[in-house]
Amino acid sequence: MKTILLIEDNRQGRENTAEILALAGYAVVQAANGKQGVAAARQQRPDLILCDIMMPELDGYGVLHILGQDPTTAGIPFVFLTAKSNLEDFRKGMNNGADDYLTKPFDGQSLLLAVELRFKKQSSARPPLPPAAAEPSLAELHALLTAEHRMRAYKKRTVLFQEGDAPAGVYFIHSGKVKTFKTDEGGNEYVTSLSGAGDYVGHLNVLEDMPYANSASTLEDCVISFFPLQEFRTLLAQHPGVARQFAALLSQNLAAREQQLLRLAYHSVRKRLADALIHYQQLYHPGPAAAPPELLVSREYLAGVVGASKETISRVLSKLRDAHLIDISGSRIIIPDLEKLRRIRV
Repeated sequence: MKTILLIEDNRQGRENTAEILALAGYAVVQAANGKQGVAAARQQRPDLILCDIMMPELDGYGVLHILGQDPTTAGIPFVFLTAKSNLEDFRKGMNNGADDYLTKPFDGQSLLLAVELRFKKQSSARPPLPPAAAEPSLAELHALLTAEHRMRAYKKRTVLFQEGDAPAGVYFIHSGKVKTFKTDEGGNEYVTSLSGAGDYVGHLNVLEDMPYANSASTLEDCVISFFPLQEFRTLLAQHPGVARQFAALLSQNLAAREQQLLRLAYHSVRKRLADALIHYQQLYHPGPAAAPPELLVSREYLAGVVGASKETISRVLSKLRDAHLIDISGSRIIIPDLEKLRRIRV
């Protein structure tokens, strides 16, 4: 049964529309204003949203904008219901990302035809999952993830999810960098991983069926695909081969996590900082370069990765510079010889 979220501040109009949709076999979630609608969309993740434009507190354009910025709701088809019928209003709604526009007053047949048409377009626009007989590889899964309707641009410092949230799905990075981190009671960040193009984020929590153990945010402008939770679980259930490959990824991530904990427990700050700089350079500049690349990395970020205070990081960086293992120019760090830095043992 498809679920439709109906956001309408006029009670009688909302109830009449909900009754027609329910008689047609749809599950209907009602919201009396834009703020309630945003909350309901995030909680219910409906298959379609019908939204009035003229509402107090938060109008339909605001609802569309907020949900369009949230990766868990951005792909939900969105149809405006409004008494506004001039061309300028129509263009504004469609330019903001609406999928359709139904002008009031409308009869039951017009409403149901608009809903059915939207579901048909949605199913035809999205490539089907591989048939159960096939065993897609991770490369084929990448092809599913790179479908245009899944890809979105994210600005620097956009939060993808927060520690303690229930997992909403899997993220795949096409370009840019994403950090996962924990925050202690004092508000200090501890960076647990750094991911780049070709990496998955959030899949561990989906596989473990546990709330997010970390928060995640973009370190720079990114292009990321989002694979919703239920679609991902369906894919794993239908294709054991894909499930095995993600289980292998889970094992690799757990092994990396254990190694990181061991480094924090037994390595000096100097060694941990050297490892962090090497990892950062390899992630941002994986190939050979004519000259040593400059790393633009904040002391706060390094403190979070290494597990030390910003003051300690600044002091150790100065010692590495004095030992001619790095060069520092303002906030930029240059590693003249990666192998020398890698040979640090204590």
